[in-house]
Amino acid sequence: VKPMSYAMPSPHRNAGLCLPLATLLIAACADDSTSCPAGGDGCPAPEVSSCVPDGFDAVPILNGSLQMVTLGQENDYVSLHLSQTGFHEVKSPEAIAKKAGTVMRKDATFLDIGANIGYYTFMFASLGHRVVAVEPFTMNRRAMEGTLCLNPHLRSLVKIVPAALTEPVEAENSRCRISQRLDVEDGKNIGNGILTCSPKDSFQDCKGAARCEEVALTTLDQVLAEVDPSSVDVVKIDVEMHECHVLHGGQTLFSKFKPQIVKVETDFSASKACVDDMAAKYGYDLVPDTEQGVDGTSGNDTIMVRL
Repeated sequence: VKPMSYAMPSPHRNAGLCLPLATLLIAACADDSTSCPAGGDGCPAPEVSSCVPDGFDAVPILNGSLQMVTLGQENDYVSLHLSQTGFHEVKSPEAIAKKAGTVMRKDATFLDIGANIGYYTFMFASLGHRVVAVEPFTMNRRAMEGTLCLNPHLRSLVKIVPAALTEPVEAENSRCRISQRLDVEDGKNIGNGILTCSPKDSFQDCKGAARCEEVALTTLDQVLAEVDPSSVDVVKIDVEMHECHVLHGGQTLFSKFKPQIVKVETDFSASKACVDDMAAKYGYDLVPDTEQGVDGTSGNDTIMVRL
């Protein structure tokens, strides 16, 4: 894989972050105090104040089993739901498998494309599942990095890729920026970014706009080749109208890894058509997932289930 450089922001103090290694992958760092694993006798708990960036919050999730860093309750509905209920959309990986009419593997590896602030990532990791989380928005990754700081026992399970995924031609010839969606009522979804791409010679940067940044661009095939997981069993794709681009750049996901479950946001007709095509090509059944979530949210997702 051709290495791509990506300038990371300065890590928050004691956040336990890895520096980029001239690749897209940020491997979760080992705990600085490896002789004192989380939960060990005499091991001090991480100080919340040292893990949570200014303006962010820490809330208990999953029945209080984890502390998770969020974007605050005022401007982000995912963060608000987590603070109110302790979960978002589903309570467990098994709930996804149940909707798909199958059973979750106990050693499943989870690929979280469009991880947002990482609820699905940490829901899986908290049960011992290995996770590859793809998230281009720096603000969201800062929240995820803070959660790893608060829960250092999860660091070895979570790998974060700081990039946006697209199809090969766009990855080669375009530059992209991500910015907060402007069509969200009252601006209450600040962690939900929209990717805007254009040819390199006509790219327009953010011009100082708040919550807007240029992002590294690659394909899912490149990420899978670089990370080289032993398996990919469960996938979530939620990238705000860019789902087709992700799928077109990720053929090895189906030809090599053959995940059991692929949950895709299909609110938009083009995304649903791409999912239908992939299901027919690679032998997947389709299960609509339009039920109201346990936290009151609803969506229009489609779950691909390997036959």
